[in-house]
Formats: sequence, C-alpha cells, structure tokens
Amino acid sequence: MQRKRRGQLLLARSQEQSGEAAEALENYRALLECEDRQQVEARLGLMRLQQAEPALCRQHAQAALSLADRLQPLLYAVTSLEAGLYLAQSGAREDAAASFKRAAQLAEQLGQPLLQARAHLALAASNPSARSDLGPALQRLLDPADRYELMDSAWWMVPLLLRRQAQFPHPLQERLLRTLGRDVPGVFLRLAQAGRLEGPTRRSLVLALTDNSHPTAQNCLRLLAGDSEASVRQAAEQVLQAGTGKLVPPTLRIYTLGSFEVWRGEERVADSAFRSWKQRFLLARLAGTSRPLAAERLIDEFWPDDADGGRASLNVGVSHMRKLLRPSHWPEDLDYVPRNASGLSLNRELPIWHDFEEFEKAAEGDSLVAWQQAVELYRGPYLDNCYQDWAVAQRSRAENLVLAALTKLLVKLQGSQRPQEVLLYGNRLLEWDSCSQEAHLAVMQAQLELGRPEAALRQFDVCKRVLEREMGLEPSIAMLEMRQRVLLCT
Repeated sequence: MQRKRRGQLLLARSQEQSGEAAEALENYRALLECEDRQQVEARLGLMRLQQAEPALCRQHAQAALSLADRLQPLLYAVTSLEAGLYLAQSGAREDAAASFKRAAQLAEQLGQPLLQARAHLALAASNPSARSDLGPALQRLLDPADRYELMDSAWWMVPLLLRRQAQFPHPLQERLLRTLGRDVPGVFLRLAQAGRLEGPTRRSLVLALTDNSHPTAQNCLRLLAGDSEASVRQAAEQVLQAGTGKLVPPTLRIYTLGSFEVWRGEERVADSAFRSWKQRFLLARLAGTSRPLAAERLIDEFWPDDADGGRASLNVGVSHMRKLLRPSHWPEDLDYVPRNASGLSLNRELPIWHDFEEFEKAAEGDSLVAWQQAVELYRGPYLDNCYQDWAVAQRSRAENLVLAALTKLLVKLQGSQRPQEVLLYGNRLLEWDSCSQEAHLAVMQAQLELGRPEAALRQFDVCKRVLEREMGLEPSIAMLEMRQRVLLCT
C-alpha cells in the first residue's frame, strides 16, 4: 500500500513539473485519504497548483502543517518552510513568518543545517527592510555539496537575494547569486521580463550575471541593456562588451531513484521526448557505470532476440539521445554519449549529476550527515518498472544500502539521546521493512522517552500484527521486555 502511494505521489510530481495540472490535481487528491507523509506532500502539491485561489491555498497549507506536526518533526520542519513560502504569496505574511521561524527552530533541534539556512533566508524575506546577519546561512548555502538541491529553491531565493544585495550588499550574497546565475539563468531572465524589479535590484541582477556566457544569461543582459534606467543599461552593456565569461554547459541531472527524470540544468526533458522505454533505460544504464559498455553487451541486454535489428535500434537510440540531451540553441557542439573502441558511455568531461551515484557515496559514508543525505536521496526503488537483470541488481543494492544507512542512523541517534530523530528514521525504516524488529523497538523506546507510553504500546501491537501476518512469528524477547517496561510507565 505504501509503495503504491509513493508511486502515485511521484507520478503526480512528474505531471506537475510537466505542466499536466489537471492530471496532477487528480493524483494528489487521490492521496488525501490516509494520514501519512504522502498526504502531507499531496497537500503541498495542491497548494502549489491552486495559488490562484488564496483561500484554498491557505487551507491546504494549514492541513499539511497540522498533519505533519502529528507525524514527524523533520517533516513538520520541511512543511513549515514550503507552506510558509506559499502563505507569503497568498498574503498571509504573519502566518508565513511564524512558519519560517518554526522551520528554523526545528531544523536546529534536528541537526539539519541546510534546512535551517534556507529557513533563515526565508525569514529575512518576511521583513525585507530589516538588516539581519545572514552570514552563517549564506556560508552554508554555498557548500558545493548542496548546489543542486538549491536549484529547486531558486524561484524564491533569487528575488530575495537580489533585493537584499541592493539594500544590504554582502560578498557572500554576491557569490551565491553568481552561483545561481550559472545554474538557473532562466530564473533571472524571467524576473527581468516580468518588469517588477526596482532599479537597484536590476543592477544587482546584472552583477550576478557577470562572467556568465550562458545563452540565457546573455539574453537577460541584452534585455537589461535596453532598460529605462541609465545605470542599469550601462552596467549591462559593460558586462556584454567585456565578454569574459566562460561558457559552461548546464548540468545534466539524471534521477533514477523513484521516478525517472532527466534535467538539462533547470529545464526538464519531457517524458514524451523519449521515443521508447528502452531509450530511457538505456540512458539510466549508461549513467550507472563509469566505464564504457560494449555495443554487443547493450544489444544483448536490450534487444536479445534480434542482434541485427538491435544494432540498428541502438544506433538510432543513441543518435536521438545525443540530440535530446544537448541544450536547445547551445552555441557549441556537445556530445553527452561518446563512442570509442571500448563502447558507449556518458561523457564525464561534461557536468553530469546522477542521484544513484550521489546516494551510493552518501550511504557508504561514515557520518550521520552522510547517512541522512542518503535517506533523503532515496525517493523510491531504482527504476521500479525495469526488470532487466542489471536494473534488478542495482535496485537490490540500493534497497540494501538505504536499509543499512537507516539502521546505522538509528544506532547513532539512540546513542546520542535524540528520540525525535530516532522516531523519524525508525518510521522511515519501517516504510521499507515493516518486519524490522530493531526499528519497532527503536520507535517504542523513542515514544517512551518522549512521554508517550500509549503510542509505544500501539507500536508493539503493530509489530505483533505485521510479524504474524508476514512471517508467522512472535515478537522477540527484547520487544516483550520493552512492552513490560512501557506498561510500568502507564
């Protein structure tokens, strides 16, 4: 049931990103029946899609916050930040500021520095005239490891940073703006086209695109070179004339955990752009290895019953993939799928980010932060609807890695007396392995430490039912002993 709801949530997100609003609304609404994290995220999706109706937007935001508060502290913190952003847009600025403050406080308690930094930045947006010390938050946001996560926040971060840079200049703000200008120049262009930025803010925008030769950035500068304000025109013309920027291709982002997605920088490649499921899985296959794969091996994996036709299909598929991955209107020739004597591979000389590769590194790390990162990257099973041997093996490896990361998180957190986080990750582990008695035990212990013995007893009952149904087993001695401890506290 949980896996089905996660799949429906990923489908709804994909439809939302692809502009299929009606389909996304239908799938989000179908997730409102159960009180779980999928309903929280569905509420947030409905909130985003129904911004034109402020009252409905606020209703979904408040419902998401109320449910997240009952479920998990980290989910509540993340929900507080996202709901606050849309509450601010709908005019509920006081409620938004309260949400941002709550998100920052919870993030600090839960040891989530990136979330805390984003919440502090959002809180500054709720009172733009106040000078606040954002130095630590900006420093954290500049961590290269978080570069791609920030791209999803650019829509609200860029206008805030531009206005603050115009009013309260700061070198870290300028660095962050230049980083975002390289990664998401389209956000800057859309802001310039909207024509709602003040003169000083437009000058900050020009400076953010200095040394940026991305075609979208250049289009933005050309637009500002015709600005009504002389200082903005002159600044844009100087940057254009200098032409010192290095042309850096947008990062190709490939998501294979959960739903399959491909992004060229900030532009998503539509699912329909792939001519077949084999083309999508072929790209995933190449992304999942650092070494070239021989054409014969790929033909055997994808077209095992038609060697001659398979070779032709492989050549056609690779040719289409090259065109698909190359950014539109890019002034230089880019080959993301080179072929050499050893076979085919992705061009690692170009900027490429693959979620499985990042997940694998984090899961095999040796720190709390690394394991937390792995859990967040694991949005769902690897290529859940691909049944080729290589994908099944990769899927099994990913599942083992995330279960191991969650188990190590629980051990580490229990030793640090952090029951809120034990509760969070214990429940996450149970989502993937409902029979894990270690996770049930950890959740019971956390509920007891939080002064909720009744919830601990309910957890024991859940564990007993699941074990009997799934495995025909009784709870372990450790579980029975924990139940006795809880009963003594009731």
